[in-house]
Amino acid sequence: MHRDIVEALENRAVLATHTRLQENISMARRVHQRSSFRAQLADTIDEHMKVIAALEQRDVPAAIVALEAHFRASTHRTFAA
Repeated sequence: MHRDIVEALENRAVLATHTRLQENISMARRVHQRSSFRAQLADTIDEHMKVIAALEQRDVPAAIVALEAHFRASTHRTFAA
């Protein structure tokens, strides 16, 4: 899902940034193996659903709000644990 959205932007700078972030996925996978992450999985799914709903409605402001909330929450989940 993430890569599809980034590619749809047709913005090389954003795609390059996304690619670099994905290169660090091994760290995120280790974090996601933690039992604390499993307990937060419902929150992660809810965040994704809010992004998808906003995109389906073509509601740019709502999509931005949902993405920013997801970025903050995922960063917190990754680094606060």
